[in-house]
Amino acid sequence: METNGTAPETPHAERRQRTPLAVTRERVLGIAEQLFRRNGVQAVSVDAIAQAAGIKKMTLYRCFPSKEELVMACMDQWEAAFRTLWNEARDQYPDEPARRLLALFQLVVGLVSKPDYSGNIFVHLMTDYADPEHPVCIRVREQKASLRADVRTLLIKAEASDPDQLADTYCLLLEGLLIAARTYGFDSGPVRNAAAIAEKTLRQGCGSRAFPPEPRRFRRW
Repeated sequence: METNGTAPETPHAERRQRTPLAVTRERVLGIAEQLFRRNGVQAVSVDAIAQAAGIKKMTLYRCFPSKEELVMACMDQWEAAFRTLWNEARDQYPDEPARRLLALFQLVVGLVSKPDYSGNIFVHLMTDYADPEHPVCIRVREQKASLRADVRTLLIKAEASDPDQLADTYCLLLEGLLIAARTYGFDSGPVRNAAAIAEKTLRQGCGSRAFPPEPRRFRRW
């Protein structure tokens, strides 16, 4: 039998195609984010994440050297998701700061009104990490402080009579909404009425020009 001078390939000689580490990292991050959001950080082990991702534990540690770094990477995603809502509200009302804050609140209402809403992840983190000086807790507080500062800046532009107090009220309403959707239910009265309460609060606290009349739309017959 003639051959071409090369040994035939065998299963043992074939090379397995390896998934690039960056792709594996993204898969691990997505799975961890879902598990953390559903069950809380402390309840989800590294072994459980690796098993769900279909990889070995050492492969996971090549992507994320520690569980804490994985949590921090998930926080990057959660903060980016909220920033997307912030930017969407800004695009809707670039020159109307009070309406922008109301639009942001309404977007969050839409988010928590979904049946698969699993609660405020940042509240979960503060519960899971008992030490207030833990880097995760510090980062959560920094994120909340940054949000309040941004809200206060917009309220000053909206000529609020007391921007500090109104910023505190707005942030409390927002925080309460995120928790109420989990405790009362996504279709409960507190969730359905939250946007109306926020609007009333903003209208009472902002200047008279903060909510200019919406342009009238005439129907063509």
